[in-house]
Parts: sequence; structure tokens; C-alpha cells
Amino acid sequence: MLRRWVDLLICTWISSFVFILLLWPTEWAVAPLVDYLSTFNELFLWALVFAPAPIVISWAWHGRCGFIRPRYAWRYPPVWLGSVAVIAILGLVTPYLPYSRTLADVSRFSFGLPVFVFVPLFLALWIVIIFLMHRWAVATREAQHGPELTSAVCTFDFKSIQEWVSDDREISSTTSDYFNANDAAARISSLLAPSDHDSCDRHSNAELPSFIVVGPVGSGKSSLAELVRKRLARHTDIRFVRISLWPFETTEAAAKGLLKCLIDDLSCCVDTLSLVGVPEDYLGSIEKSAGRMGWLARLCVRAPQPDTIVQRISSILRTINVHVVLWIDDLERATGAAQVSGPLRALLSILDARDNISLVIATTSQHVLSDFTKTARYIEELRPIDAAHTWQLIQSVRKACLNGYPKKIIDPAHRLRSEIVPDFTVDWLVSQLRKLEWDPGIIQALAYICCTPRILKATLRLALKTWEALPGEVDFDCALVASALRVSETELFALLQQHADIIKRALVYTDSLDADKKGKALRVVGELENIVDRDIELDSGRRSIARRRLVSFIFPNFPREANQSQTEMARRPQALCSLSDTDYWSRYLRRFPIPSTESDQRILIAIEQWGRRSESELLRLGTDENYCWRLAALAIELSSNDRIRFLQEVFERHLSEDATAWADFIQPIGIATAYSIIKHGFTNRSQLFDAIRQMIEASAESHLPMLEVLCRYFGTSDYAASILDRSQYEALNDLARTKFKAHFCQNGAGTKLGSALRRGVPVILRDLSRFTKQHDDRGNQIKSDAVNGLSAAMLEYAEANPSEGIPFILPFFVIAQPESGPPSKAGTPRIISTSVNEANIHFWFDIARLRRILQKASPTAEWDEWTRARWDAASNYDWNRSGPMSADSEN
Repeated sequence: MLRRWVDLLICTWISSFVFILLLWPTEWAVAPLVDYLSTFNELFLWALVFAPAPIVISWAWHGRCGFIRPRYAWRYPPVWLGSVAVIAILGLVTPYLPYSRTLADVSRFSFGLPVFVFVPLFLALWIVIIFLMHRWAVATREAQHGPELTSAVCTFDFKSIQEWVSDDREISSTTSDYFNANDAAARISSLLAPSDHDSCDRHSNAELPSFIVVGPVGSGKSSLAELVRKRLARHTDIRFVRISLWPFETTEAAAKGLLKCLIDDLSCCVDTLSLVGVPEDYLGSIEKSAGRMGWLARLCVRAPQPDTIVQRISSILRTINVHVVLWIDDLERATGAAQVSGPLRALLSILDARDNISLVIATTSQHVLSDFTKTARYIEELRPIDAAHTWQLIQSVRKACLNGYPKKIIDPAHRLRSEIVPDFTVDWLVSQLRKLEWDPGIIQALAYICCTPRILKATLRLALKTWEALPGEVDFDCALVASALRVSETELFALLQQHADIIKRALVYTDSLDADKKGKALRVVGELENIVDRDIELDSGRRSIARRRLVSFIFPNFPREANQSQTEMARRPQALCSLSDTDYWSRYLRRFPIPSTESDQRILIAIEQWGRRSESELLRLGTDENYCWRLAALAIELSSNDRIRFLQEVFERHLSEDATAWADFIQPIGIATAYSIIKHGFTNRSQLFDAIRQMIEASAESHLPMLEVLCRYFGTSDYAASILDRSQYEALNDLARTKFKAHFCQNGAGTKLGSALRRGVPVILRDLSRFTKQHDDRGNQIKSDAVNGLSAAMLEYAEANPSEGIPFILPFFVIAQPESGPPSKAGTPRIISTSVNEANIHFWFDIARLRRILQKASPTAEWDEWTRARWDAASNYDWNRSGPMSADSEN
């Protein structure tokens, strides 16, 4: 105590003499200002002197200004002594200073009093103003803090939730208290500052209680500390000091940091110059050795006891009648898994023994709980958050995002949302979570996994960031579940991220994989099972069940059968497990805004407009290779009539084009897109059958590539079995056969045949030749009139136009084998070998006539690589050879 007083007196004398010494050098700068001010009225000058009073008070009240801070000035005798000493020194020294012009001008508005009398009165007046404004500030703070913590109600509106999840800072208001942390804060603060005692002697006869706050990581301990701090802020005689031991690696460093934090906070109230070196003194007294020269120091100076060192802090608190609530976070960080020991344990015990210091230890460690159970009078345990509150928060965010945040979107899976989240009451959800045997839906699994405020906040924040970057471009429920796993199950999510393609595809097509790929897929599945089923014996295996449910929601192939998951994936076209050309899983991981050419919303808007029969770009998108395949997956909302109408309009557009105008010569993209749209969710088969029949009749005479495409998609069981009945696709095939024979299997049809080919790929005629085939009782092909008629038409077309007709003849008898390696620069597979089938020559053509046509022709620049390879094989063939007269199976 004596040291503290001496320090203050020395500082007072030094500061006073420094002021006096600086008075003369600054006079020449101050004199012009005084001359200028002396021209004003004295009342104005007094108003100018006291105008800064509110600013000074605000700075002193909220800032860190040492012992001049007025909050505890009248309770701390050294501050009184320092004030009196300064006034006395100035009053005694001023009369002996040479009267300069500046002092004479100042004395002019001092009511005729001498300067050494006026200065103390002036300072006294300032002290009175400070005291009155301090009392007003205290009353204002109490009026502000009281109602805020008692009447504020937490709301579940989206804007408040969005603000809450925007960062990881602890809450400081009950408007953000979604988990009833304010109830625990009220219990703790009521015990630390009971309202039935006067604030001046609240704890004079009893020690402050100590607390232990126990809860898992992220359970809201930091938010609880902030709420307690705000409640205690109404009491001017309580200092709330909070420190986190996270930065300290050892207990020695933690003990030193704790003392330093306590002294730094105390410096906001009073002079702490006498406490300089206390942390080092404490460590030196608590340790057995003070370094290499510690034995010499102990011989020269007797080391004080640790309790004596801490008592110095307690004495200052007792002098100013202030009590400290020391909130310690992350105690287990400095101690690790071991029990608290060494200087830190001793310090906490000494601090807890002080009657004006209360410890609140927030921890996740059971070791800390066992160490301080006897010391702490109260234990506040933070339980897992209430499932009802969890789901209310999730549902509020979910509804806002699906209903217009951050912009209005079209949800292709809106019909499935009610199945994912059915209508339920909060009581029902709580009862489901309390069941011993449970088969959780997505609701219960999410509520169980998001068991702490930190996990829930991080999950919602990640889901919102994803949705803000990709509104309507991924399935929101999938993004929400993936975010929960990403936050709470990092090891599991890392495995999903590493092997997402295997989990999406290989689990569906495992039987078709080779041994190596199948073995890898099974290993991934086994590893995934191990992580999901980890800790299955704890908590009745609920966490394992919840993990499995969430993983199976993202990837329905796990652990269900593949044939069960395909239907669900078709109903969720933007699911992360989608097997379409769009990789929604990678889209979710990147969380970057996508270009307009990859936007699903543009397609969905066009689909919606098409369904309303308003102006729509759906037809253009359906024939654009950048959109067509995604359009087929997203068109689940179209009715049967709308799907057929799309097929008909696509057909009309392509019917007027040559095959060279198609992006793919083999088939127009629009027809393939229309088939995919019809295949997913189509029901009206008779209406489709009538539409296809009309298209075959319209294209059979004028557009053979279109006829071949229609027959491939709707005239064979490989494509149309799931759309049309067997009798229907056989009827369509018969219609195409009849039309083809009638128009092109007769003499003189060469010109018509060339016009109807529309510059399609050369193999079109070979594929269409199946309409002319007939078989005997043994199944052998026989040469019918249709074969003769088609042969005559092809040769006639080749004679009239060899450069265009010969490419359609060569595939009938020249076999070309493709290479299995990468394609050529043109995008077609490379040819590895060619051979001439003599049987097909005799079966299809008049050899003499065919030889004359080939001899007169020559290759042109328009022929592709395959046609040139076949031409070379035909040119090198010995046409004088006599081949067999019966046809083998066609290549």
C-alpha cells in the first residue's frame, strides 16, 4: 500500500515540474492566442472553457485513461492526494513566476482573484462537473441495460437469423438468443450481483461464488460470457474481466497472461504502477528455481509468497470497493488432456480464495471439472441445443431461400419438398428424437447432427453462401445436408469429396466394371461404412444412424439398391448425386457463380413459359448442344401434351434441314432431347403413337435421315419399350418399312432416293436396308424384289451423281474396323482395317454395273476418312474374281 502511495506522489511532483518547465518555451506560441481571446467577452470565454466537458467525460468514461478515469476517483485515496498535490504545487509556484503578458491577460477574466487562488477554484469547479456528469452516466447506463435483457424476445425471422449466422462472434443481445442462453446468464449474474443488497457493501461479508461452465465445443460458452458481462455492466462496483487461454502453450505462460490481463483491466480504474512486474514476481515465487542464478537471488532477497503477491491486487480492489468477476475461457487449451497443475492451478486457487474475486471457468474438459468441483460452488452445464429450436432456425432459412432469397427462382423439385419435410408439430419432432429405437428422416437427422450452436451456425452460413452464389442452380436441401456433414463430420466429408464419382456412378454400375475398378469401388464403400458406423455403440448408435441418413440423402446409392435410387434422383434433377452431364457436386464445392450458358434457371424459365404456352426459347435451347442434355433432366414439370408438342415442333424444324445442318450428322440433337424429355415421366402412349405415326408418314418420302432417327428411337424395343407398348413400336416399324419400299425399292427411284438422303451419313442406306430383308424358313436372307428395287435405285443414283452416290454404296460390301484409341482431329474414330465382303456384293448389286460405276468414279475432297478408306479397299479389290453367290450376315 505504501509503495502505491509513494509512486503516485513521485509521479505527481514530476508531472507538475514538467508542466512548469514547459510553460516558458510555450509562452511565445500561446501568447498570440491569448491576445486574440482577450478581445472576446468574459462570459463567452467561460463557455468556451467548459464546452469540452461532455467530450472529456465521454473519453474518460469509455476510454483507457489510467488513474484519471473518474469512475472510481472518489473511492481511491491516492487520486485525491494526487489532485490536491497538483493544485498545491501550482498555487505555490505561480506567484513566484515572472508575470508575463500571457499570465496578466489570463488574470483579466479571473474575477480579480490572484492566479494562485483562481487556479484551485477553477480545478475544483471542473471536479464538481465531472462528478455530476458521472452520476448522470451511471443512471443512464442502468436505464439502458435493464429493460434490454429482460424484455427482448428472440425472433425466428430470416433477417435476424441471417445476421446471427453471418459470423462466429458471440451473441450480445437476447434478440439473438435462440437457445435460452439468457436463462443461464440470469442465474449466474443473480448470484454474482444479488439485487437485494446495496451496491456499496454487496459482498462485504461474504465471498463471491465461483462457477464452472461445462459444455462441448461450440455450445455457447462465449455467448453466455457476453450475456453475463452485459448484465453485470449495470453494476458500477463489479468489473467483468475475460481472458482466453488459447494463445498460451504452457501453464506458466497462462498464469502470467492471466495476471497481466487482470492488471491491465485494473489500470482502467486506478494507477497500477505499483503492480508492474507482478506476473514475473509470481512465477519466480511459485517455481522451485528462478533460472541459473536463482540460488543467488534467494540468498540476497527473500522471495515473497505467491499469496502475498496476489494480495496486492486484492488490496487495490478493496480500496476502491470493486469486485472482479474473472471469466476464464479455454482452460483445457493450456493444460491439454492432463489435469490442471503447476503455477496455473496454484494461481486459480489463490484467486478463488480472495473475497473480492470470483472465478468463472468455462471448459469442455472433464478433468477440469473434477479438479475444481470442490472449489466451485456452482456448476452450469450447457446441454445440446433443443431440437425444436434447431429445426425452427433451419426451416426459416430453408423457406426464405426457396421462396425468393436472394432472388426468385423456379424449383424443379418443389413437388418433392413436402415429402422431404412433411408437416409436423414441434412436439412430434421432440418425441421422435427421444425414442430409443428410431428411423430418422432428414429432419431428425439434421437436428441431431447440428447439436451445438456453432455447428448449426456454420451449417446455415455455408448453406447460405452456397445459395447466394448459386441460387436455383443446385438442390437446396442437398446443399444444406452437405453443409452439415462438411461442418460436423470433416473426415466423412473428405472421403465423399475424394471419391464422389465412385459413390455416384460405380455403386450403380458395379457389376459392369472390370476387376480393378470394382475392387476399388468396394474398398471405398467399406471405408465409408467404417466411418459412418464409427462409435455405433455410443448413444444407442444414433449418430451413426444420422450420418447414414444424411449420406444416403446426398447419394441415394448408399446404402440402398441402385434401382431404388434412380427414381428419386430423377425427381431431384439438381441433386448432388445427379448422373447427368452437369456435375452438381463440383458446382457445390466451388460455390462460384456460373456463366449464363450453364444456368439451369434459364432452362427452367423457358420450360415454365412453354407449359403456359407463352413465348418461350425452349425450342432453341432444345436444339442447342450447350443446353439440350440439361433440359431433358429439368423438364419434369411438363405435361404429356407439352412434351409431345415439343417433339412435334422440333421435328418440324429439323425436317426442313439437310443432315449436314445437324450438330451430329447421325441424329438431330432436338429429337434426342425430345425423346429424353418424353422418357422421363410420360404417360399418354396412344397420343404419342399417333404423333410418331404422322411424323413417319411426313418424313418417309422426303427425309430418310429423319425417318431413320424416328425408327431408331420409336421403332425398336431397345429405345421405345419403356415408352410405347410392343405392338405400338412394331406397328411404327411396319409403317416405315411399307413407306420405304413404296418410295425407293423400284426402278427409276434413284433421283428420288438421292433427294431424300439429304446428305446424311453414308451408313443411313445400310441401316434402312433392314426394311427390305426377307428370310426363308431356316432364317437365311433371300433376295427379294425389294432388295432388287433398292439396288437398282442406289446404282441409278450413283451413275447420275458418283461423288454423292458411291459413299452410300460402299458400306454395303466394305467392312471398316474402328480403332479403340483416341479419335482423329475431326472427332471420328480412327480406322484400323478394311475388308471387302464378296457375299454382300453378289447379294446386293449387279457386279458388272457396279464395277463400271466404280471405274469411272474418283474420290473427291468432300469424302470423309471412312469413305476414303472404303474406296481404297474397293479400288484394290480384284473384280474379276468369282465370289460366292449367297450372302453372309451383313456387317
